[in-house]
Amino acid sequence: MVKALVLKSERRAMGKCLKNLKYPTEFDQFCNLLASTSPRAYLTFQKSFGGPGLRAMRSKRAKLPRFRPDFSAFNVSMAAATLQRLNYTGPVALS
Repeated sequence: MVKALVLKSERRAMGKCLKNLKYPTEFDQFCNLLASTSPRAYLTFQKSFGGPGLRAMRSKRAKLPRFRPDFSAFNVSMAAATLQRLNYTGPVALS
């Protein structure tokens, strides 16, 4: 998060706008999680700390693979891959 704030301040110091700024992956994921949980809270956060716009995050989210309807081996493998990527080892419940 600090890296994102440094990038933002450097761009502003050079007189550049914040469009097309490549944010660090971790900051981008945090922003995406916050925006999907509460868009209003994200807009407040974005005004203070910067971050991609809601529209840009929605378009990125639309490109991600989705779970298929129904209980299938594909959904279980997608969930397992997501949990491995997040290094999550706790309990899991699929519904």
